[in-house]
Amino acid sequence: MLARSTAAALAFAALSAGTARAQEDPYSRPALYGAAGGTFAYQFFDDAIGRTGQPATVNNSQGFELRLGYRGHPNVAGEFEIDILDGFNGEVGTQNTAIDVLATTFSLKGFLPLGRFHPYLSVGAGYASYDAGNEGLVDDGTGPVVRFGAGTDFYVTDNFAVYVGSHYLLPFGDNEDLDLVAIHFGIQYMLRFQDR
Repeated sequence: MLARSTAAALAFAALSAGTARAQEDPYSRPALYGAAGGTFAYQFFDDAIGRTGQPATVNNSQGFELRLGYRGHPNVAGEFEIDILDGFNGEVGTQNTAIDVLATTFSLKGFLPLGRFHPYLSVGAGYASYDAGNEGLVDDGTGPVVRFGAGTDFYVTDNFAVYVGSHYLLPFGDNEDLDLVAIHFGIQYMLRFQDR
């Protein structure tokens, strides 16, 4: 009985200490946040546009992303993301095409606060639209997509952070072969709801 009471007391003390540290950390307080940044995307489209049986050559693309989220706990946030990637240019023989991607997703993010550095992992889902300039090589389409991400935020001030990371977009349905990896970076503003 004494051992169980001691274990419960230790667990409560550890939880209380963790909560107190989170409350003292100005960078982990609850906040609504918005972010914007650039992306460089590496595609895996070659097989998807090689319908003629000839080798396909596809260039990578650049774009930008927008985010809106709420961090209600020091270790957890929910986030909406918009990825806009313009012009994956592809060639198959004498034919060419350009594939534009628009993905909208919602993700859950898990953080490990380390002072000003907040590494994170994320997983989410949503829909992606693929607009091809030559439907003879690849279909236009909209379908579900899963997003896996990792990166870190670095807080310059209580309210402003810069971030860098990467994410993988895995589509399903008619566009299941149009998966890609993007490296992203940008700036983030936190609207805090609690004083220190």
